[in-house]
Amino acid sequence: MRHLEIGLGGEMKNGIILLTFAICFLAFALFCTGCRSAGGDKSPAETPVGGNGKAAPAQSGDGLARLVEQLGSEDFVERDKAVYELKKIGLPAVKPLIEKLYDGDESARAYAAWVLGFISHKSAADALIDALYDESPFVRSNAAKALGDIGELRAVPELVEALKESDCVLRADIAEALGNLRDRRAQPALITLLEDADPHVRIGASWALGEVGDAGAVSALVKRLKDEDWCVRQTAAESLGWIGDNSGIGVLIEALEDDDWNVRLCATWSLGEFEDERVFAPLVERLKDKHWRVRNKALRSLRKQTGENFGLDYGKWKKWVASRNNPEKPNGSGK
Repeated sequence: MRHLEIGLGGEMKNGIILLTFAICFLAFALFCTGCRSAGGDKSPAETPVGGNGKAAPAQSGDGLARLVEQLGSEDFVERDKAVYELKKIGLPAVKPLIEKLYDGDESARAYAAWVLGFISHKSAADALIDALYDESPFVRSNAAKALGDIGELRAVPELVEALKESDCVLRADIAEALGNLRDRRAQPALITLLEDADPHVRIGASWALGEVGDAGAVSALVKRLKDEDWCVRQTAAESLGWIGDNSGIGVLIEALEDDDWNVRLCATWSLGEFEDERVFAPLVERLKDKHWRVRNKALRSLRKQTGENFGLDYGKWKKWVASRNNPEKPNGSGK
């Protein structure tokens, strides 16, 4: 019996140890819960919202002010960290960032405008419009892009006027902002900008006109398909697809023969946006393009417009197009 009693006693001791451990663990958990409650957990309605729409991390007034000050730091690591944190904080950071637009060095003002564009709250619009007249082109550029991100249409006349800037990078950034605003009031100025001496500006204007999406820009964009810069030609070809006016089909077909594959790629995509049988035969010819991306884009455009799928089989597509032109002949699908 002694062995049995010893065994039972050991099990009892082990049980007591386990029970004690469980009680201690429960007490610790309750203590942590109490600490969180004492810290004042906020309800969802009280939690500040960050620039990404999620709950923002709590920041004291001093902590927030310190982050805003760090926007002017010469240490790019410290500055980039401040930008990152302010983006996460979101709406609570808007007011001190607006103040920094009026009272800070060039770097701080420029990065304040950048972060305000990311947060995209309408309350910053007036201050950002004021910043379009800042002495620094870096600040003016970021303010323009921020207004485009916010979608502030009141800024359109100011941005159009700012297109007269002598700085080509700034003109390109303003064109991008106007594209994001998609306001037709900017179209005449953007069309004029297509003749700018700097290719980056012409690229920005071509892109912006595609975003505005008005057929009145087609003839001006058609001229850019002959631009000396391939990136301008590429952007113009893409914008013609976004606008979708059939008057651009003929020149886009011609652009399929461009020496640069990027231009041919965008022309191939754009033609796939038109519901017009004139695009079928030229797209079939692109199935033999020397660049694989153009060939694949031609196939996607053909499948989208025709509902057929012969893969990259040039012969079958050719027969299918011929059957469309001559209904008496069977098409490539055997229908």
